[in-house]
Amino acid sequence: MALTPIAIFGRMEILAKKDSLFSFYSSPYPAHRETKALDLTSGGERYDDMYSPVSGEIIAIKKIPAPEFSKNLDDEYVTAILPEGSDHALKIIHLEPSLDVGDYIDAGEKLGKLIRTEFFWKFNDPGIHMEIRKRDDLFRTGGGMRFEPVLDPIEGETELTGKVTKRAEHYSIIEFPSSGTSGDITGLTCDVNGRNAFLDCTHPYVDYGGVVGAKGGKVSVNGTAIGLAIDGIIQYSNFDIYINDAKAECISSVLSLRKRAELKVIPAVLKEGEKVTITVKK
Repeated sequence: MALTPIAIFGRMEILAKKDSLFSFYSSPYPAHRETKALDLTSGGERYDDMYSPVSGEIIAIKKIPAPEFSKNLDDEYVTAILPEGSDHALKIIHLEPSLDVGDYIDAGEKLGKLIRTEFFWKFNDPGIHMEIRKRDDLFRTGGGMRFEPVLDPIEGETELTGKVTKRAEHYSIIEFPSSGTSGDITGLTCDVNGRNAFLDCTHPYVDYGGVVGAKGGKVSVNGTAIGLAIDGIIQYSNFDIYINDAKAECISSVLSLRKRAELKVIPAVLKEGEKVTITVKK
């Protein structure tokens, strides 16, 4: 299966499969605020197989038992992979590895199974969290290196009229028939000082958002200003998202390797097959 590069650091290339979703900024975890973390999901369920986003040798695995007070949560694992020719390792969490230290894996091959830990909100789907680490500093929560997104120029704009394609317990998914594209990557487009970018955020549950494909300037969605981007991070102004004239509690917009852009809407108030219009209001 063909793999698409979604981020790089030096000679390290992060690859993803078709139908995967990924995000730099939609999480409250501190490293995301500095573009030092990248989340990736295959769209699978808990305990489904998950592939490796890099080729290399597994150099460390650390198990972190689930808290004693937790209910129905898995033990956490930290897996570190050293890609060939790289001086830095890729740290992966939220996955129980099926290989051992010393094993070599190719990008796209099964690395383990997705798990659910205490770091997930109830509306999060299973996926992995990645950081780039120095070889002698694999396990700390701070001190990672910055990912560089891999994007072609973003063409087209998202028409904010779509259809509900999924209703889960805690959210609904809206798919847009027309969206911005960058090669194989799709997403909800925004305008940053006249330049197309992808909106990457979970608003307002996470108090900041990000733009991918631009660095700084006034950020607008469908002509309505939502904030100011500085080095990719959005400082929000006051705005709300409405779905068919009903105010959404929260929306999550990430980047996609699917044919069309999607928007996750919380709570799950929409019906599957329902046609909806998204409105941004100050």
